Amino acid sequence: MTVETKKAVDGFFLISERVMILRINTKPVRLNVLQVHTPTTDKPVGEINAFYEEIDALLKLTKKEDITIIMGDFNAKIGRRGIGDAMGAFGLGDRNKRGDTLVDFCFERNLK
Repeated sequence: MTVETKKAVDGFFLISERVMILRINTKPVRLNVLQVHTPTTDKPVGEINAFYEEIDALLKLTKKEDITIIMGDFNAKIGRRGIGDAMGAFGLGDRNKRGDTLVDFCFERNLK
């Protein structure tokens, strides 16, 4: 890792095998990149709830003025219907139960 990279990386936190965050010092605000991989549809609901709680725990490490990107595989289909400011009309297929969970999670936290 170069000296410049070491100065830019503010932190790396591995919460579980499914959730991590990389905090990068950028100007004028910090950039947070959350990488996630949701449990598959055959896993129990409790495991899904625990996954979203892990994301919430990481979001508490961020500041409101930070730029935060949550990316990865949510194993969800949100469909092609746009939903207010939260989601555009560029999804695939029909929304499934995991898609409902993801949409609710985004709306409750004012995510786009």
